[in-house]
Amino acid sequence: MLESKRIHNKKLLLFVSIFTIIISSSLFLTQVYADDDPEGDDDGFGKDLGPIAIGFFAFGTLNILALYIFKGSRKLLGDEGKAGQTKKKISSIYQKIRKPLKYIHYGSEGIGFVLFLIHGISLTKSDDIGIIIGWLTASVYISYALTGLIIWFRVKLVWSNKTAKKVLNKYHRSLIVLLVVVVIHIIHIVLVD
Repeated sequence: MLESKRIHNKKLLLFVSIFTIIISSSLFLTQVYADDDPEGDDDGFGKDLGPIAIGFFAFGTLNILALYIFKGSRKLLGDEGKAGQTKKKISSIYQKIRKPLKYIHYGSEGIGFVLFLIHGISLTKSDDIGIIIGWLTASVYISYALTGLIIWFRVKLVWSNKTAKKVLNKYHRSLIVLLVVVVIHIIHIVLVD
């Protein structure tokens, strides 16, 4: 029990440290870029962060892709012959890459989240409908991040309640909600550009 608490504290310390470094360096870069721009127009920097953040989010979903390949192979492939060998090979590979992909998910999604926030904050200058839809998208991304953090750290207040735990897991892993966010984000991009 004591050992798992130490590991949990180390994870928390590592996450907070990385998050702090990312936020600090991102804010520093934002300030440096703003100081270099004589006209005070830093839209280019803010716009550039959007696609970079999307790249980090996409890279962070590798664990989801691997999980669905693993689950699909278990349902679709039989246990005999070549199908059985393929199923065992997929299972073996998945078991080896599962933990590293989980940490890639945490790191990549965390970096993407911070870049998205800086992107949104640096471009918010009006109450244009494209900006409002962008912040709507951001609020759903923030809810994803919060549910992910609650799941990762197993916050006792929520994690001890089976119903809350089930709802959090369903929401955080919902493909439908993710697709809705992607569609809203595409609308945001079309309206802003």
